[in-house]
Amino acid sequence: MDYKPSEYMLKIQGWTNSNWVGDQNSYKSTSRYIILFARGAISWQCKKQAIVALSSIKVKYIALALATKEVVWLAQSMKDLGLPKLQPIPFTCDNQSCIVLSKTTKDHDRIKHIEIKYHYS
Repeated sequence: MDYKPSEYMLKIQGWTNSNWVGDQNSYKSTSRYIILFARGAISWQCKKQAIVALSSIKVKYIALALATKEVVWLAQSMKDLGLPKLQPIPFTCDNQSCIVLSKTTKDHDRIKHIEIKYHYS
């Protein structure tokens, strides 16, 4: 029987989640992400955010930005190891506004501070 690689063999996937004002004492939210490679977890984090976010969109967007940084680093590491380029890398996020915002920050005057610190083009 011949070995046939799975469609998941060289696939990276990411999931993000966060809670808005999860800590009732500091009013800070918690970001979580998990990165899978070939269906196995290779990176994850659960961390209290450094700022007090004023909206659930910002909380989710910060979690997405943290996971994106990690995936960029992982993709570069895999490239350094000689693995093929892994593009695109899908992420799952449960906030529709955050998903729209992640696609473009153009014409959003109220989120310039988010674009500068968290948006990756």
